Amino acid sequence: MRPLSKRKAKMKKLEQQFNEYLGYCERVQLQCSSTLQNKRWGVDDFLSSARELECIEDLTNQVVEQWIKEQNQRGCSGRTINNRLKVLKTALMFFHGEGIATPAFNPMMVPKIRELPPRHKFYTEEQIKEVLALAKPFEWLVISLTYDCGFRISELRNLRLCNIDGQMITFIGKGLKKREVYISLETKKKLDAYIEFNHITDYLWIGERGNAERKPITVEGIRQRMTKAFERAGYYGFYPHALRHSFATNLCSSGAPLVVTQKMLGHQNIETTERYVHSFDGHLKEYFNRYKFQVI
Repeated sequence: MRPLSKRKAKMKKLEQQFNEYLGYCERVQLQCSSTLQNKRWGVDDFLSSARELECIEDLTNQVVEQWIKEQNQRGCSGRTINNRLKVLKTALMFFHGEGIATPAFNPMMVPKIRELPPRHKFYTEEQIKEVLALAKPFEWLVISLTYDCGFRISELRNLRLCNIDGQMITFIGKGLKKREVYISLETKKKLDAYIEFNHITDYLWIGERGNAERKPITVEGIRQRMTKAFERAGYYGFYPHALRHSFATNLCSSGAPLVVTQKMLGHQNIETTERYVHSFDGHLKEYFNRYKFQVI
């Protein structure tokens, strides 16, 4: 067997340490799959930057500063960088609890990155129809399902056949909360056809027929397919969470009370749901005319 390269040999202990931390988050803290996946992305990004770091005990502020610099150069947002730094700091708290010290690292010297206001993009019913009219069958199905139900993309990715009962879909979402959502008759008809054609018996989204492995499609794979459909219709800068904003925005604009929208989105606090109101920016005049300044 060919020996491991010097870099891989050095990285092995550091990777093992972070794997122990992620295992703790899963087994002891019982964090949901989406939270664990986000932490894994943050850890993987750090590992790819800290290539010369042998173990966490050798961590320095210079290593972290270089990681921040690389993320800035790649165009990562301040929010993304801060979230990844938070993952690193919580991991260090775990390591310190295990008696693993990082004497050359001072977390107080790591600055918080300035964050721009979060994006709040949404699409109208008419724009969604434009995209669906140009979408390929798989693209149509995942976009329509997400828009019908207000799914997070991780929730969409993890759907299984047992979650579906007619037009109703029940599943365990973020925070281990049970949610109940519904799909349109048209979406249901196309979903049934997809399930039958692909001989689905468990997870919905698997590789194309003819692929011997037929592995489940990743979140990134689904996102790429959605993006292609939106770009085909002339809408660039798409990200899947915009469909969740669209779901909430169009519910509210149709007159649904905020508490109903909260329930459908699976938010624990109504303050979280209120953030979707920002999606009305530039459209407030229409709603004032409809609800406030009605002619009597």
